[in-house]
Amino acid sequence: MCRCGCQGHGEVEELELAPELFEFNSEVPGGSKTNNKRGATSGPTNTGTVVTGGALGILAPSELKAVRITSTFETGRAGSFGGLTGNFDGQGLSFGLMNFTIKAGSLIPLLQEFITRHQARYAAIFGKDAERFRQMVFATKADPEKPSKRIRDISAQMNFVTKQMNSSNRIIDPWKTYFKGLENDPEFQKIQVKAVRKALDRARYWFNHFAFKTERGFAFMFDLVSSHGGAWLNAPKFKGRRMALMHKMMEARKAKVGRELTELEKMEVIANMIADVSLQSWREKVRVRKLWFVRGKGKVHGSEFDIAKNFGVSDNAPDFGASSSTSTNFSAGTSISTSNNNTSINNASTINTSTSREFETSIKPASITTAPRLIRKESVPPAQTLYVGIRLGAEAPAVPMTGVYIPEGFVPGATVDVILYLHGIKTSPTLNIAQYWNKKSNSHFAFRERMNESKVNAILVAPTLGPRSQWQTGWLTKPGGLDKYLDQVLTALSQHGPYRGNKPSLGNIVLACHSGGGHPMRELALAANKCASRIKECWGFDCTYFKADPTGWPQWARSRNDAKLFLYYRPKSGTAVFAEKIQKATLPNVFVLTSAVEHNWVPIKHWSERLQGSFLTKRT
Repeated sequence: MCRCGCQGHGEVEELELAPELFEFNSEVPGGSKTNNKRGATSGPTNTGTVVTGGALGILAPSELKAVRITSTFETGRAGSFGGLTGNFDGQGLSFGLMNFTIKAGSLIPLLQEFITRHQARYAAIFGKDAERFRQMVFATKADPEKPSKRIRDISAQMNFVTKQMNSSNRIIDPWKTYFKGLENDPEFQKIQVKAVRKALDRARYWFNHFAFKTERGFAFMFDLVSSHGGAWLNAPKFKGRRMALMHKMMEARKAKVGRELTELEKMEVIANMIADVSLQSWREKVRVRKLWFVRGKGKVHGSEFDIAKNFGVSDNAPDFGASSSTSTNFSAGTSISTSNNNTSINNASTINTSTSREFETSIKPASITTAPRLIRKESVPPAQTLYVGIRLGAEAPAVPMTGVYIPEGFVPGATVDVILYLHGIKTSPTLNIAQYWNKKSNSHFAFRERMNESKVNAILVAPTLGPRSQWQTGWLTKPGGLDKYLDQVLTALSQHGPYRGNKPSLGNIVLACHSGGGHPMRELALAANKCASRIKECWGFDCTYFKADPTGWPQWARSRNDAKLFLYYRPKSGTAVFAEKIQKATLPNVFVLTSAVEHNWVPIKHWSERLQGSFLTKRT
């Protein structure tokens, strides 16, 4: 539980949230560590000391500052790996750098990894109680919905923690001593930092999304993600309401000031929005904490802080150093998934350390053994189209399905090149990809037929996105999402397509989109995916509607001089302003071109020329 008030942040839209393993807990009652219930000192300590070594040493300077701020707010100490508290908030036990908890589940996978991978260290710390504590950490029960599966037994875990480890909602000895040892163990510190890495990556995603430029803006986004989840704005459970409210509030503020908003003004709007959707009892605590980043000084949870003096945060560009997204290593055959407040565990002898809908990580191809369900096949246009059930989580009310088109004469090889197409905003919310690119009903989206004519030896893949495809992409656009998605596509090709059980490796990638699909295409190009280096071309058809386009696309192009970006726009249309700004960057691998046809005809008008002009090999 976080320190603004309630598990799951008390969002008005979702009063009973399913706890996510890495949706860091929202703020708890009582404010800072000045609250005696937390059994801590009278205010934060060591906020002026920059931690540079140890487990935190892998973080870049600006990342470290962001972690120090949020850990101070959460535990009362900057960069503290402890901060042990009891069941005063109903979470059983809270501990660690980001206030990981037992009930919500964020602490469980960290403990599981430590116990599994560092058995001797674990036994030395927990001594005579090591075995019964291990049984609690790994406690499972049969899944009522799927009896053959085992899921996390939250009731058993909470019963142990509250009755064996708590007294008057405080952790008692010997457990208090055990957790002090855990706090100081360098291997468990590394496990905590690896978990925080996911939140940092997601904060950087939102930092880029809102075109922020400063270190302060990044720290704000990290605190927001840590408190309110990696999908605080676009989670499917919000059903687009938050995005609509955010747009409305941003536009109202712009109208009031009569110009584009500054970064601080955007932060202020976001802070007020996230407070407005929180439960009334905690609303002002949320607002005060988030607006502190805007104002740069003031009280948070009862203690005075200055963002520059206490934490060294500036309004200069953030220093991300040489750090990059670090994917969690997964053991083959192991998976954990969250469902209905429980954690499903397969092969509990080895445990994933970071599984959640908010911080979805990439999965090694070898870990996916079951092919997506084949919904049906089409032989027109030839050779065939497979429709497979890959559920992204944002398609509703449309049937979740991905179209995989294998052109006539396709020559299977050890690797396969993929064109991934992202459709625009749908005319009907129930529209799926099979209906979308049907030539009889939508001749302007006859991409398969044109691909057949081109003789390109590649696969065309298109998911069904949500009604508002610019935002409703499910887990596809989360870190590691593209890796996971394309791995499932390759598995489908192996089981249902021309590879006859032999799974191909991923070759090169073309990202293509129309209209609202431009937003997720840019997100995928910039996202943390292992396959990112395989993206060789991006084709955008009348899609530059988004304010981050003029900065995001040049950023990608500069970082990928081996790749090309093609953008088509209609002059004097809604896409012209940002397309022309991108053009003014005059980058050698960016090609901004005009189109003279109606909006929905732009993709098919230029589809063939892009296929013919691409690096993709031709069928013989």
